[in-house]
Parts: sequence; structure tokens; C-alpha cells
Amino acid sequence: MDEGKWTIRRAAPDDAARLAELANALDFEDLGAEALCPFDASVMIRDFIGDNAILATEVAVAGGIVVGYAAHNLAYHAETAQPARWLENLYVTPEWRGGGVARSLMAAVALHALATGCDAVFWGVRRDNARGRRFYDKLGAGDEAADIRVLYGDALEGLAGEG
Repeated sequence: MDEGKWTIRRAAPDDAARLAELANALDFEDLGAEALCPFDASVMIRDFIGDNAILATEVAVAGGIVVGYAAHNLAYHAETAQPARWLENLYVTPEWRGGGVARSLMAAVALHALATGCDAVFWGVRRDNARGRRFYDKLGAGDEAADIRVLYGDALEGLAGEG
């Protein structure tokens, strides 16, 4: 699991089924029994890989198998009035953690951000994810001291009904 034993590349349609497995594994690790695990190959093609996908996805491949991925999309950095990237998902399979795969994926996201005129990459991390927080600290990431809020389900529909 040393650096060099994997490669980073843009996700391709042939990766869709494996990416769905990894995305569902991330969902399960985050939410346990409450996880919806909504991903299948068609969702990955539609949202993560296809020509009209809303996310750009980088994959880490070792021995011909995708062992991690980073999915990100265009965002806006209001403080600088510049485009930015939002990291939606970063996931590395447990057996490949701690060896540099996640850092390589983040480097690919950073490279994509700079190549497309973005001046920042933003993301959220769960407060109880101590390992993730330590990893991001080692990258040199700052803390925005902000909570990420979400409006969905009945609350989203209720508010939309007021419009």
C-alpha cells in the first residue's frame, strides 16, 4: 500500500458498479443502519461519471481495482468572488487507508481546481470523525468554523410550499 502502488485517474463508465459499492460503503460508515445506500451503476453514470454528470470523480486504482474515489463539483467562493470546488465525497477502502491514497485523491482534486480557475476547495467533515479531521489538518486545511446545514424531505417540501 505504498505510494506508487496505485494510480489516480478520472472515473470511467466501467468504474460505475465499483463506485456504487464504495459510495454505499461510505453511506453505511457514516450512518450505519440508517444508511439508505442509494447508489447503483446507473446513478454513478448519471451523477458521477457521465457527460452530463453533476460531479467530477477521480479514482484511485490498485491492481486494476478502484480502491478509493473523490467526487467534487463546481462551487463559489463568495469571499473572493471566484469559482471553487466542493468535495462531495472522499472515500478509501479500509485496507488502503493510511498509506497516502486519500492524499493523492485530494491532490488530484486540488489540481483540477487550479486547472479550472478555482481558488479554493471546500468540504464538510462530521464532528465525530476524528481520523478524518486529523487527515484534513495534515493537508493544511483550515476550519471555517461553520456548520453545514441541510434542508430535505418534509422540511424542504414544506418550505417550498410557502413559495
